[in-house]
Amino acid sequence: MLNPIVLLRILILAVVGLLLLTAYVYRFAAFCQWATPSHYDLLFNDHFLRHTVKTVFHETKPSHIMFMGDIFSNQWISSGEFASRLDRFKWTTGQLPGDFLPTGFPLYNLSGNHDIGYGRDTTPVMVERWEKDFGLVNHQFVILADHPAAPKVVMLNTQNLDHSRYASVQEAAWKFLQQVSEEQWATHFTHPLLLFLHIPLYKPTGLCVDPPEINVNTRDEIIDQTMLSPWISRYILYCLRPTVILTGHDHEGCKTEHRVGPVEAKSIDMVALKQWCQADPHTLEAGIAPFEAALPVTVDNWAPTSDPLRTTSPESIRDLQELVVPEITVRSIMGDFNGNSGLFEIVAKQGPRQSLLLLVAALIIYPISGWGLRALITGHRHIKKQY
Repeated sequence: MLNPIVLLRILILAVVGLLLLTAYVYRFAAFCQWATPSHYDLLFNDHFLRHTVKTVFHETKPSHIMFMGDIFSNQWISSGEFASRLDRFKWTTGQLPGDFLPTGFPLYNLSGNHDIGYGRDTTPVMVERWEKDFGLVNHQFVILADHPAAPKVVMLNTQNLDHSRYASVQEAAWKFLQQVSEEQWATHFTHPLLLFLHIPLYKPTGLCVDPPEINVNTRDEIIDQTMLSPWISRYILYCLRPTVILTGHDHEGCKTEHRVGPVEAKSIDMVALKQWCQADPHTLEAGIAPFEAALPVTVDNWAPTSDPLRTTSPESIRDLQELVVPEITVRSIMGDFNGNSGLFEIVAKQGPRQSLLLLVAALIIYPISGWGLRALITGHRHIKKQY
């Protein structure tokens, strides 16, 4: 039998030898520039995402694809590294020539805080670089344009609505938001509006995994935020009256339902509300109080209604039905969340259908005047709160 001391020496030599061998392998790999530890991590990540996107694309055959933001961290990287990550993204999503995504396929990219930064970080240069390769940060388009009530898709830069380092970036976001509001009022809210936001609307603690939180620096610029501020969330509900809101940001996903008024004891001048929606953005927060009192917002778990708000030129809130807006925060596609993705389907009662692949699990359908909206949804929480 070998002496214990000899066995210990052999064990020590074996461990040291293994460590040296590993070090030499990594050095050789680094020299060859193809197999560092981080390389293996990126290699697995890219192949996992490519497999997920390719499989879901072939199985669901969507008409459009929408990436929900935070595509890759690029606030403070060089142009060379940005180009490298862009190539990786195109490969993982099948956008290279001859790959699984057809040339010219309608693919849209919502900007997130990792893409252009929060209000403190966003610069016009970052926005310009993003828009060059990923599309506009504020954008809208119509689905099934030949339909008399064609649904409108709106993509909004939410990272710069509350407080922003550069006034020009914030002003662009608000100008676009108020333009959409003006169009909604002009068409009497008769067209379904699908609103895509990276940062979710405000919700009280307990409804979603992330609690409401906004951190600012001494110049009142946003350092980070989990949700939009309450008053901006109300502005979106009051002035856009979206049919459904789809958001990202919270990796865990969430589904909620915003209910807006009416209150029997109070009425509201809809002309005054319309004027407020188009007022100077710097005065909006101070002028919201009368509408908050008349239009309280209750948020609950999502129980889709069969009759979302669709009326024409109401004179007061008494003439309106209760506004019910579902909000789906799409769960992350990352490996920790099993490659989650979602499918949102727009179905004309008489005519074609369109499907938006979202990069939730029970199939829900609720009709609105000539349309059916179906979505795969996530998580369920039985909590009801007012804000």
